[in-house]
Amino acid sequence: MNTNILREEKYKVNLSQSIELEKIIDFEKIIKHDFSKKLVINGFYVEKKENFYFINKGRFFDNNNIFNIYNLIKNYSDIFFKYKDLFSKLLEDKTIITSSINSLISYLYYEVIAFIEIAIYKHKYDLDNSIEKEKINALLGKKIEYSKKQNKIKTKEYVKTKLTQRTVTAKYWNLSGCSNKLDSSVINIANNLKIRELELPRLYEKNKVINLLSNLEYVLKTLNIKNRKFELRFKKIGLYKKKGMYLKNAECLIVDPRYSETLFHELGHFIHETNTIFFINGKKITKASRKKIIKDNEYKYQNQLKNHKVEELDSDSEIFAYWFEDMIKNDILNNKTN
Repeated sequence: MNTNILREEKYKVNLSQSIELEKIIDFEKIIKHDFSKKLVINGFYVEKKENFYFINKGRFFDNNNIFNIYNLIKNYSDIFFKYKDLFSKLLEDKTIITSSINSLISYLYYEVIAFIEIAIYKHKYDLDNSIEKEKINALLGKKIEYSKKQNKIKTKEYVKTKLTQRTVTAKYWNLSGCSNKLDSSVINIANNLKIRELELPRLYEKNKVINLLSNLEYVLKTLNIKNRKFELRFKKIGLYKKKGMYLKNAECLIVDPRYSETLFHELGHFIHETNTIFFINGKKITKASRKKIIKDNEYKYQNQLKNHKVEELDSDSEIFAYWFEDMIKNDILNNKTN
């Protein structure tokens, strides 16, 4: 009889190295599951047909939690880029289909993975990550041990921006719900807009907001803009000496409520940066069409290309945004009949 005299080594998470998820998440529970019955994990129902896993949200699934984690990782651009597509599917797809066990784990344990990534980031830059570790333990229902081996980088590169975060006192609408006492007329328009999230200041002029959002709805419909995967946040940004901003990493339009007319300039940035197709009088405006528009208008807007470092957008994006803004005001909204 063969006897293994080696002591089983307990896995310790080393935040300086790649983490073996299968050592902290029970892959076997999924792999060995009898799929004649639905598998229920973290509010998801999972079915398997042939080699494909079908992931659906359960009856009591909390969509707000996905939004909260999605908004949280926006503070960390590298993490956001890495998981942006995953969260898009979680937020927008009714059923997610995958044949990969690793992808399945990522969907089912998105919250654990997000906190692991943030813990790694903070570890790297010598920041306190005790809150993230506690979250991971709570979500997994067990205490994870961490290796004391470290490979930290001390730097001032860690900059946390709250621009893409919903202000605590703000009123909001998103694909999974809205804040209390948000005007029903605003909710109705937001439902038609079908953007990812709308954020309004706590105190806003109802009629002015309705008029502005109605104009946005009219523009999106008139130009047949199908891609509406952006957030629209109204918040004061005087600190940046800007009236509006487009943060392309987060696909987020920031508009200072004191200068709400800049909305369509920022929408122009979104269209340019995401290569979104739209139509003018039935004519399809593609990437090639935009290049011609930029070339034809670069001298017209050359003097306005100032103070755009915060957004990190190039001159082509600015020229197109200025052209788009003028086109909306002069050609589209002027023809709108109330």
